[in-house]
Amino acid sequence: MYRLTNTIRDYAWGSTGAIAGLLGTTPGGGPEAEMWLGAHPSAPSRTESAGDGSDMGLDELINADPVSLLGPEVAGAHGRLPFLMKLLAAERPLSIQVHPSAAQAAAGFEAENAAGVPADSPSRNYRDGSHKPEMIYALTDFAALSGFRVPAQSAELFEKLATVLDAANANTCTKIASLLADADEATALSTTCAYLLGGDPEVTALVSAAVGALETHPELGQHPSLAELPRINQHYPGDAGVLVSLLLNLVVLEPGQAIYLDAGNVHAYLRGLGVEVMANSDNVLRGGLTPKHIDVPELLRITRFEALGVPHLEATETMFGQKIFTPPFAEFQLQHIELAAITDTSEMGGGDVPVAANGPVIVLCIEGEVLIDTPRGDELLRRGESVFIGANEAPAMARRSANASGQAFAVTPQPVE
Repeated sequence: MYRLTNTIRDYAWGSTGAIAGLLGTTPGGGPEAEMWLGAHPSAPSRTESAGDGSDMGLDELINADPVSLLGPEVAGAHGRLPFLMKLLAAERPLSIQVHPSAAQAAAGFEAENAAGVPADSPSRNYRDGSHKPEMIYALTDFAALSGFRVPAQSAELFEKLATVLDAANANTCTKIASLLADADEATALSTTCAYLLGGDPEVTALVSAAVGALETHPELGQHPSLAELPRINQHYPGDAGVLVSLLLNLVVLEPGQAIYLDAGNVHAYLRGLGVEVMANSDNVLRGGLTPKHIDVPELLRITRFEALGVPHLEATETMFGQKIFTPPFAEFQLQHIELAAITDTSEMGGGDVPVAANGPVIVLCIEGEVLIDTPRGDELLRRGESVFIGANEAPAMARRSANASGQAFAVTPQPVE
């Protein structure tokens, strides 16, 4: 097992205290948006082993012995650690974004390389050749936008706004509702998105007018999606993404609930703290609500223009007491581990939970203590501590502590078929 030291990313939308509060660390003083646990080359975890004193990036460690650490099946299927685990803490909305499919990512990465776009260029769309399906597990109340609504539902929201706006802005609302009324769902959504994100001054004017109308007509705010407009506009005033939010499902997760996001699904996290897991990629196409690079034509090209229900993800509980979230992606699954403290020596061994492992595993303790036991040794994880377990060290067991209850998350690939 290798203890991990993980990088905190200081993106502007991050919370100043949520991650530190969860892990029991001292806040850094600025935004702490994401803690990365994994082997992505842009911010790999650092590894430390009590056995051999090693100290290197997790990507370097795995590259030195991929078959042993990943297992022959995962090494053959993926060639690297296939997942990236994050703690994500959003204090303000993230960008309106979409992730490419595997084929789109490979083609886009190759094209930008051929065009000579520097790997670290802020105008680059494709930072690697992999897709980026993901899931989010809510640790607090968590709000997000995910997937298109049925166009008629969005048209109704714009029609409501039109009733309280001046003539010019009402006409813009009517125009948007008309675009959404196209009999072909894909055409209705694609033409509306293209119009809203196309930089037309009347769209910018409508953002301000709509937010103002919600202040003078509070009854409109009874609809949750309309109530979000002023909150989003507060951080990105006049941004077209404020109106794009009305095309998307508003999702409010309670702690313990999860959703998954496939390629082509337009989404944006709005606020909250969660455990995010994804394929080992950093490919994001952005269309609004961000100071970062925006490429509207490319976003529109890879977006799936179809109405999607909210992609909730329920856990499966095994006969061994494991609670596992299994999205429809080969690269990862998430296990939630909860252990009660031992209060009587007769309870020793009872209530321990096997760590689901289909090759390599990363385990993060977020509360109390969890003892990770393998045939090669054991590591006591306290709040905020994490380990990487290679495939050559299976099986692993999460054991209860005599001192405290414990809560942890473990990520591993799905079985290779």
